[in-house]
Amino acid sequence: MAEEGITNVHRHSKASALTVRLGSVGNNWVLVMVDNGIGFEFHGVWSLEKLMSSGQGPCVMKERVQSLRGNLMIESTPTGARIEISIPKHGKCDESISGKTEAR
Repeated sequence: MAEEGITNVHRHSKASALTVRLGSVGNNWVLVMVDNGIGFEFHGVWSLEKLMSSGQGPCVMKERVQSLRGNLMIESTPTGARIEISIPKHGKCDESISGKTEAR
């Protein structure tokens, strides 16, 4: 998923900077990617459920996160995007990890 995110930033975002962090929060592995590009076609904060029902966002990434019983949050603005993915170490992800990782 990190490789896909980096590839998407390179191909689509027109970013000059990308920060990638991988770590552990509680029972989850957490990947956070932040760029200073043009954002997605949609703006605001989108959860996995909202992305899946809308057809917006990076399709393969959404499907992988869902298949691993994880959480995905995308925050998009005209000045960049922040993608946060959490995958459970065992079983199921904690309900919400928002606010437990570094903000933009």
